[in-house]
Amino acid sequence: MADSDRDPEKLWLETPLVYSPHISARLGYIPRSSLYHTDPPTIAILQVPRNNAGLAVACVSKRLGARCTVYLHEGVSASTIDFLQREGRRVMVPPHDDPTGIARQLPPGIKPDAVFCSVGGRGLAGGIMYGCKSIGWDDVLLVALEPTGSNCFYHAPASSTLPEDICVEHNAIHNVEVAHLSKLTSRAISLGASSPAATVVKMALKRSGGAESVCMPDETIMQAALLFAEEYKVLVELACAATLTPAYKPDLFNKLSPPSSTTTPRTAVFIVCGGFKISLEGMEEYKKLLEADAERGGQWTVLCHGEQWDVTVEK
Repeated sequence: MADSDRDPEKLWLETPLVYSPHISARLGYIPRSSLYHTDPPTIAILQVPRNNAGLAVACVSKRLGARCTVYLHEGVSASTIDFLQREGRRVMVPPHDDPTGIARQLPPGIKPDAVFCSVGGRGLAGGIMYGCKSIGWDDVLLVALEPTGSNCFYHAPASSTLPEDICVEHNAIHNVEVAHLSKLTSRAISLGASSPAATVVKMALKRSGGAESVCMPDETIMQAALLFAEEYKVLVELACAATLTPAYKPDLFNKLSPPSSTTTPRTAVFIVCGGFKISLEGMEEYKKLLEADAERGGQWTVLCHGEQWDVTVEK
């Protein structure tokens, strides 16, 4: 969009919902991707726990010539801090707040069969469930995906068998079990929450459409990031690419969202949230790791509600 086409009072772009012919041909579905990586969020002053929001507001405040402060948690990478310092701005920003954005952009009368999203701090999944309920989509399946090395959301509802480094505590306020991870080993560090929000766990357990909780190895996510870059010429970090994994694994996709007996075309929405922690060097490293995995042969294991599904490592 050209600068001349923008409303000068509007400091954001609506997140586009894009039809994907490539994924549709592969899955026999009508998938649509909500591309949040194109959307600089609105400005506000509050504390932000994630880097992407701070980066977005730094850019907006620079355009406005406003002073702002970004509060970051300990352990933020030096490259992120350097980027913010070079922007010369400090600020805090809220998450996206538009529960009808996807519904408004879909063709009239179309409701998705499933919505796929990555889960980390669970804010995005909670926002999706809240938005779905507010527009009468509580029966739409939510598929929440996360890496095996950072899968506290998965272990909350599937807490019957737990690894040694994970414990479960009862949250009395929301009357749900919440898993706590003692360490995080996934490379998808933007999804690195040690425990899920109890409110979101309760929402997932109570919604009529259900919420499939899925976790998978980093390698499957790396492969999705590489394939998405090849198809769409867009780089997304691993935290985002978790969402895209079923889009490139039709067998996995059909297990998560089984075909119906009707001939009506199915519709799926993939929330492509983008991210900042990605580079050409990182993508090249992922490619080498996957090539080594393929040479060794074997399978990757995907977990869903206590079940194990094997995904073949492809060359």
